[in-house]
Amino acid sequence: MRAVPGTGRILAGLVGLASLGLVIRDAWVCDDAYITFRHVDHLWLGHGLEWNVGERVLVSTHALWLGLLSVLQPLTGEPFWSAIGLSIGCTGAALALLVVRDDGGGWAAIAPVALLGSSKAFIDFSTSGLENPLTHLLLVVVALSASRQRDDRLGIAAGLLLLNRLDTALLVAPLLAWRVLASRGAAARALWPVAAIPGAWMAFALVYFGEPLPNTALAKLAQQIPAADRVAQGLDYLSNSWAWDPVTLAGIGVGLVASLLVLRRDPVALALALGSVVGVAYAVRIGGDFMSGRFLTAPLLCAAMGLARAVAHAPGRPALATLLAGGAIALSATSTRSPLRTDLDYSDQGWDETGIADERGFYFRAQGLWPMLRDGRGPVPPGRPDTTHHEDPVIVERTIGARGYEGGPGLHIIDRFALSDALLARLPVRYGPGWRPGHWDRPVPEGYRATLRSGRQQLRDPAIARCFERVQAVHAGPLFTRARWAAIWTLNTTGCTDLWGERWMHPQTTDWQWDGGSEPVVR
Repeated sequence: MRAVPGTGRILAGLVGLASLGLVIRDAWVCDDAYITFRHVDHLWLGHGLEWNVGERVLVSTHALWLGLLSVLQPLTGEPFWSAIGLSIGCTGAALALLVVRDDGGGWAAIAPVALLGSSKAFIDFSTSGLENPLTHLLLVVVALSASRQRDDRLGIAAGLLLLNRLDTALLVAPLLAWRVLASRGAAARALWPVAAIPGAWMAFALVYFGEPLPNTALAKLAQQIPAADRVAQGLDYLSNSWAWDPVTLAGIGVGLVASLLVLRRDPVALALALGSVVGVAYAVRIGGDFMSGRFLTAPLLCAAMGLARAVAHAPGRPALATLLAGGAIALSATSTRSPLRTDLDYSDQGWDETGIADERGFYFRAQGLWPMLRDGRGPVPPGRPDTTHHEDPVIVERTIGARGYEGGPGLHIIDRFALSDALLARLPVRYGPGWRPGHWDRPVPEGYRATLRSGRQQLRDPAIARCFERVQAVHAGPLFTRARWAAIWTLNTTGCTDLWGERWMHPQTTDWQWDGGSEPVVR
């Protein structure tokens, strides 16, 4: 029996609406989002893109997301609602494009959209206040532009994608390479925005912040952690995903297999699947993340789009679409953490033995959209000089998001994980078994707090004192001076490693002078 024309499109639309409904029901904001919110708040208070006032240090990893939230801030009055609305809008647009642009009469979109709606990772990070939903939307536009050989749109969309998060270049590299090869090099001329758009931002960042990349990249990636240990933790990240959210990794695997089956007829599907595999491999290589599933949502979307193209080529699309969609829903329902089974009281305040947390479970009751509306609560309020008093204006913290945002511009936070601290990001971590991904703890150097409080150099360790002077010249000094640009060159080439010598390689056995009572902890 042949399906009635239009049935596939209607069913795909209904599945898409159901998935968007789950995103809206589970909408939330995590603590890390407030790191970006503080940037936005300080910008509109007249302090520029500074996190700690007086220091030009870029803490946000997503320049485009930061820019959009900054533009929306005057319209909503505060960034929580901006982030929630923008996230839902991006996710809705991405799902709509998958359904409307489906070449299989709608049937090819049913399974991928059901797969995304059944994925805990995708639903969780389609909001959260982080950049994932904008990444998802731009990935869909990139894939559609490549499949229709619209290289002008492809270049702009891919450039914006990299501006949103630079490491997404790995996901779209196979698609871009295919377009260049398929066009015998002609497409390369239209793809100049891929380099120009993020390149323009990095040039601005070099001038304003003194570094082309955010400080978080230095804090998390430039550490002396053995590659084997990072990979082992990355594999634990996949194991955690399988245990808590089996549909995500299963969906990536099914998308890869389906794309290989249509290799000869649809190279775009294969390029998407390869991008998905590269994305997973990258997550493993860097040790994953402490947020379960966060780095797997974009690879899952690539695999889902490859699956859609594979189904479009398959005979018996209605039956195949129904089978795949039903399988995704059934597999998702086996997990108690599935978005199909959790409710508005969902909570999980811990993490597994490898340090990976269910981040939505941790924050949903306090920062979930519907729990807040149900309980008549508002989001975390921003700190203001006329309402916020600090007995000590310089504090040491490990969780800096909401604490920094509600502390206001009068509070200077020394971040033990160094995400917002350009000096600590250059100090060695004390590495040991049981480290938690994304949490590289540094002790506070002796005299650092006193230096920041008084504005006078009081660091006891001579090498750290010299490094601090370089950092201050770059991040706090006048923009256009010969001394600052000399310091920029030094920090971006050698950093402070020339000052540490062998101490950097053996931080546990050397005489670093730490602040009293600030011994590092693993978690």
